[in-house]
Amino acid sequence: MPYGARFSPWPAFASVIPPATPKAPTCFPPEVTAPLNATLVRALDEAELSRALTAATTALMAELALVDATLAAPLAPVLDHLRVASNPSPPSQAA
Repeated sequence: MPYGARFSPWPAFASVIPPATPKAPTCFPPEVTAPLNATLVRALDEAELSRALTAATTALMAELALVDATLAAPLAPVLDHLRVASNPSPPSQAA
């Protein structure tokens, strides 16, 4: 079972979404949720956690650029370093 299926943040949002609104990720438009699909953790191994962190950092950088370019500019190098550091290259094989 995927991690997100067991521990979903959506019930926490149920208390702040009006009662007439569906209480699930479907209440948000696809252009909001689609970029975040890659951030869901599918397993608890190191490679998968690194992949999800890289996807989350990429999504955060994109969102920051859309919302506040002035804030995004100084944060971009730090977030880019985090993204690269979370996705190390595979060890090289000796010939």
